[in-house]
Amino acid sequence: MSEIKITIEGKGAIAAAEALINLPDVSGAWATSDEVKRDGALEVIATIITIASGAMSMAEQIRKWHEEYSGSEENKIENVVIITPKERLAIEDATPEEIAKVLKVLAKSDNPRS
Repeated sequence: MSEIKITIEGKGAIAAAEALINLPDVSGAWATSDEVKRDGALEVIATIITIASGAMSMAEQIRKWHEEYSGSEENKIENVVIITPKERLAIEDATPEEIAKVLKVLAKSDNPRS
């Protein structure tokens, strides 16, 4: 089974990770990183195991989630990267289409006909 890791940095990393894994159709978990950043920023690693909706729909939800938390002063996140066994994608400048391409790793692992 494939999984995708998403690193989230910033003072709102925990709240953002909790919101991410609670998006509709997402199954996963999160944990804080043992690594301490030079600027003292908190890093959280969310692991998404499955998505029940299509990759494009999920990508749009992730973009909306990112916009909500990157624009927040109270729960601000600063650096979000999707990590798969084959690539890394910074969400900040990624299009929904680019995010969907990465998420297809999960869809293919859950449905051999994809």
